[in-house]
Amino acid sequence: MEPDDARRAVRASDTDRESAAGRIARALGEGRLTVEEFDERLTAVYAARTLGELGDLTADLPRDLW
Repeated sequence: MEPDDARRAVRASDTDRESAAGRIARALGEGRLTVEEFDERLTAVYAARTLGELGDLTADLPRDLW
């Protein structure tokens, strides 16, 4: 397993989920996501089990939202 693959498989913490939720909230505030997209992603953030799942939900957002 490659290092990035190994990191993707690490279990997400509540803090990791809160951080991802904050990123998508900022994206909504900047008009990068619709309310519907925000709702879908927020639901998925709190259901995510791994860092990879969280990364997939924010991969298309600018890194400066982190």
